[in-house]
Amino acid sequence: MGIELTVQYMVSVFSRQSYFNIDPNATQASGNCGSQVSNLLLNFQGGFVNLTFTKDENSYYISEVGAYLTVSNPEKIYQGMKSAVMFETEVGHSFKCVSEQSVQLSAHLQLKTMNVQLQAFDFEDDHFGNVDECSSDYTIVLPVIGAIVLSLCAVGLIVYGIRLRRESSGYQRI
Repeated sequence: MGIELTVQYMVSVFSRQSYFNIDPNATQASGNCGSQVSNLLLNFQGGFVNLTFTKDENSYYISEVGAYLTVSNPEKIYQGMKSAVMFETEVGHSFKCVSEQSVQLSAHLQLKTMNVQLQAFDFEDDHFGNVDECSSDYTIVLPVIGAIVLSLCAVGLIVYGIRLRRESSGYQRI
């Protein structure tokens, strides 16, 4: 999964944003696995991201996201947490979302994820289960498919119109 933390701060009267991409090669993952609640803690230089997964009877989801980030120049600490049902999927399945998802953790800290595939419970042989994709991935694909279908229909109508003109011009059959 790709993770980016966005910090919003004020410089005189202007609002500025800084972006911090979390390098997966410089991140240590740890956590604990329970039967109903599991945690994934991602530690990186300058902070961490914590994801709490909760399992219900037929589904599981991220119930809490927290982040802590220390920024230098000027030295400042940003932290935030959000409790909500996020990335919900069926038990035994994995959740996959290619498109960017944003979670506002505090007034000044936002977490963005992209290319996510998660499964917190009921693994089989260290492989992901069946994939449940997020709805925002379909909202990208559907307009593209619609535009292609409309384009093909327009080309078909133009060809049909040209053929009608050719048949009506010149000599007519008796």
